[in-house]
Amino acid sequence: MGQASVGEFMDDMYGFFKSYRYLYLKKLSTGSDETEHNKKQILGLNELIERREKEVARIRDELKNLKVSRVENNRLKRAEIEGLKEKLRGVDQHKARRMGQMKQKNEDQYRTNMKVHSEKVGLR
Repeated sequence: MGQASVGEFMDDMYGFFKSYRYLYLKKLSTGSDETEHNKKQILGLNELIERREKEVARIRDELKNLKVSRVENNRLKRAEIEGLKEKLRGVDQHKARRMGQMKQKNEDQYRTNMKVHSEKVGLR
């Protein structure tokens, strides 16, 4: 080890011990401060827990109300769907009845036309 190396080593050691002394003194002086800070932090965390528990209770109540609302809404939608299905059945029945009437009318018209045509053809 050269003279320069020893000097650098001593400077490093001096810096280390100075930093270590500073940290030790700070730890001694802040011990009571940390205790107070920890107490405040615990109180703050307890308040936060209480707020979160109230929020969870509120959200659960809201979820319960939403479930009840959803059940009621589903019941109303099913009733509406059944009503629309009933109307559709009525429309289908009306359509079938009208189609039967129109078919009968066309058949009657066809017979009449055939009768008129055969009478005209028979006259010639």
